[in-house]
Amino acid sequence: DKKAKKSNGTFYFRVNEDKKNIRRINMNGQDTASINVYVRMADKTKDIKITEVKPKITNGKYDRDPETGNYIFDEMTSNDVWDISYQNRSVTLRQGQTETPEVVITNREINKKETESETGKKKESETAAGADTAVITVVKKATYRGNPIRLNSTFYIGIFEDAALKKPRANPMKMTLKDLSEKSREIKVNLYILPKNKRSVTMYFAETDSKGNPLTSGKNGYTITPSGAVKVTVDPQHPKATVTFTNNIEAGSRLEETLRDGSSGLAGDATAIEDSYRGIGGTADGGSGSGTSAKTGDETPLALWLGTLLLGLLTAWLMLRKLSCQQDEKTL
Repeated sequence: DKKAKKSNGTFYFRVNEDKKNIRRINMNGQDTASINVYVRMADKTKDIKITEVKPKITNGKYDRDPETGNYIFDEMTSNDVWDISYQNRSVTLRQGQTETPEVVITNREINKKETESETGKKKESETAAGADTAVITVVKKATYRGNPIRLNSTFYIGIFEDAALKKPRANPMKMTLKDLSEKSREIKVNLYILPKNKRSVTMYFAETDSKGNPLTSGKNGYTITPSGAVKVTVDPQHPKATVTFTNNIEAGSRLEETLRDGSSGLAGDATAIEDSYRGIGGTADGGSGSGTSAKTGDETPLALWLGTLLLGLLTAWLMLRKLSCQQDEKTL
């Protein structure tokens, strides 16, 4: 159980100094949150000790165990961000007991003073601490000849620590379009756990396959924009960022043939291609992805337009001929 001022942060704690037994609590904008810890009792009694921890960071990057790939955690002690105190940090569990013991960890935010304004109880900070949590929005868009198109397909966005895209920071982000032309997901980054003078996080994003291997534009049939690594940096003063990847199906490509094959299931529904030609695209439920491009493609009824033009010219010629005949009759 943790109690602090309202926060969107995430806290971690370890059970019995076990490096693998790490639990997580998301505050979700509240000042108190709790989680149950279940313990298998092999003996009549068992001692439990709870320790608050934080991910270990070196040079602004999260440290991982080279063998397992799991994050490495260090014990979290009071610092210039949080003053940490424990209540009943260690408890003893007994078989058959009916009461559930509690371990309470309080994180009191420090280094900020609250003052009252002349109008009442308005609180302000004397420091420009900025946001505790950064949010990176990842957007996936699908287009056909430049127009939004609803698809049934799955894409992956890789998150890396380096511009060479050699060091994955996390598993690829799965982006599934189901009769959609656009989808977005958010990544939340906890900045308060970083050292005070290094609360800046840089990530690199790129389109990948399901295993995290970067894709070259055109390799999977799509023209990918942007192609290659996209650098994103967030910090307390700039806590929001957006990165967008667009996959376009080019005219004359093999993927266009697949799209037009109704049995492939790639097109969102029976009207997806027609809507894309009209620049509608968007989502099945009227969401994002509206387009304003002019109508394109080879389905324009050109013969109809030519026929209308010829009919108009013929009508004008007949009217002029009739008018000429009337004038000749008056002259006679």
